[in-house]
Amino acid sequence: MMALSWDETQTNAVAFAKRWQSGGKEKQEAQSFVRAFLGVFGVESAIIDHGFEAPVKIGGKGHDKYIDFLWRGKSPLR
Repeated sequence: MMALSWDETQTNAVAFAKRWQSGGKEKQEAQSFVRAFLGVFGVESAIIDHGFEAPVKIGGKGHDKYIDFLWRGKSPLR
């Protein structure tokens, strides 16, 4: 992960907001959105590629569901 200055983060955030202001198609663009969002903070795509469509257990039902992104060790779900 690159350490960014506040100014770089702010510039990235403004560019991100402009790019995604019209929304998009969630299914087709979910990974692009997550990559772009984490890129605002200097997180490189190679670090997050393993986290897409992560299986998680929901409640006591014992079957897997999938979430768009799970960053193991960083997310509250483990």
